[in-house]
Amino acid sequence: MLQWVIDDVQQPLTVCLISNNVVNIAASTLASSIALHVFGPRALVWVVPIMTLLIVIFGEILPKSAAMVHSEGILLFTSPILRLLSFVLLPFAWLMRKCVNCIGFLLHLNLETKKVFVTRDEIEQVVKIGEESGALEASERRMIDGIIDFDETRVHEIMVPRTDMLTLEAEDTLEEAVNLFIEHGHSRIPVYEENLDNVVGILYVKDTLKCLRD
Repeated sequence: MLQWVIDDVQQPLTVCLISNNVVNIAASTLASSIALHVFGPRALVWVVPIMTLLIVIFGEILPKSAAMVHSEGILLFTSPILRLLSFVLLPFAWLMRKCVNCIGFLLHLNLETKKVFVTRDEIEQVVKIGEESGALEASERRMIDGIIDFDETRVHEIMVPRTDMLTLEAEDTLEEAVNLFIEHGHSRIPVYEENLDNVVGILYVKDTLKCLRD
């Protein structure tokens, strides 16, 4: 059921919209018919505001608010119902979607469904709110921001120019290497032979621990 929702969000959304409007229109029509029959034509003046209030509260605001708060539980409960309705309303839903696509074509509107549930701006806003509410530490927010901005990072922003490189010669002693690690605080240092253009490897500070212990 959940895979069906994920694969084509437009289909369950269409079912929801059709069902929602059918119920709203049917409820308004039924209420008007009963009021007209029981109280006469004057009752129609009260039917509109009363039904509007009831539909907005119980048909729109309340269920949508509940779905936002308890999204997983309601999705698990309603997805089989939506799936069943999708079969019942299949011809009507297909016709409606074709009509909408035709209108979109005539108006030169691109109605192709894009499976984007959360935008980048929304993620950044959620992270910001999370930090302000205390759910995220400042360091965690910086880490998430770094991940989001990673694809825009250029090499020159993180590289070390050749002339500023801290290096070791292959013939340097372990003691000299350890002193460099301690002095500069790096976790790794390139190792070269003869000249800086001939880098033969990288020495990690963790690889020196065993040698120091021995």
